[in-house]
Amino acid sequence: MNTRNPQQIVGEYRRLSAEIETRQAALDKANQAVKERNAALRDAYAALQQAQRQFRGRFSLHSPEDIAAREARDPEIRRLSEAMDNARRALGDAQSETERLQTEIDARWTERYALRGGSLRDLRPFVDAIEARSAEIALIHARLQTTETEAARLVAPDPLNEIDAERSRVLVAVELGESDPSELAELDKRRSGAAKDAAKTDAERDRLALLRRGLSERLEHASAALASAKTEGLIALQRALLAELDRLAPDFLAAAATLHKRHGEMIGHARIIARLDRELGTGFSRGIGIDYLAELKIPALRIDGLGAMPSDSRDWRSAQETETLKLIRGVLGTDLI
Repeated sequence: MNTRNPQQIVGEYRRLSAEIETRQAALDKANQAVKERNAALRDAYAALQQAQRQFRGRFSLHSPEDIAAREARDPEIRRLSEAMDNARRALGDAQSETERLQTEIDARWTERYALRGGSLRDLRPFVDAIEARSAEIALIHARLQTTETEAARLVAPDPLNEIDAERSRVLVAVELGESDPSELAELDKRRSGAAKDAAKTDAERDRLALLRRGLSERLEHASAALASAKTEGLIALQRALLAELDRLAPDFLAAAATLHKRHGEMIGHARIIARLDRELGTGFSRGIGIDYLAELKIPALRIDGLGAMPSDSRDWRSAQETETLKLIRGVLGTDLI
């Protein structure tokens, strides 16, 4: 009996999926190796064939036995033969590796398909996780919008530039005796205050930039976590529904069998009536009563736990006709037919 909870099932599903992905990547490489080694074997075979044709051409007047003996001793022929044998073995090894990987992949596909359990009530933790991640993302989006508004307010002309431009004009006026030097002191005081304000603005601007960067990183992680939570929720939902199918299958099969049996009983009785009264039987066949030629078909469902299901009611109606005759004999002592 499967006692694993949905979280465990999801963990097993992810593990098997990762193993399938890893082996599929290895299988792709192995298939490529098979292609390459197949080509190498063809090249080795062609090289050997060419060398043999050239060798036999030099000894065309000799007997086949003599040529074969000379070939067996020729170093180049022997080298090429060994190269072809090595290429054949390498190809066999590559093919064995692909078969091994495919077998492992198929086994994990089967194991993953068999994962099922839990019910819809057991999925609440997955819904809670999705809602929590969604709420976190909404909060981050709202805070990002706030920081953008705050940063926009900090974008303003630099007052130091205006003050320095004014100081430049006053300095010239003082130098030329056109202004009192006390005006410079007032400007210096204004500049000192503006510099402090500018420093605070720069510090706040830097803080907001760092905050936006941190919020963006947090949003990226939260979005990935939300996607993962949704994936896990869907996996758990699939497995719970598969488990529910397993629970429903026997009831469905029993109901289908009962429906076929009842339909067969009605058809069986109608066929006996038709044998007793041809006119009434003709009425049945015309659809006035029961069409005893009708078949009841329930579409078969391809569900592992369902088992065999009757495809129509022909077996039931034939059997029921016999049962009806037995009933008549049992009650009346004769079938009267």
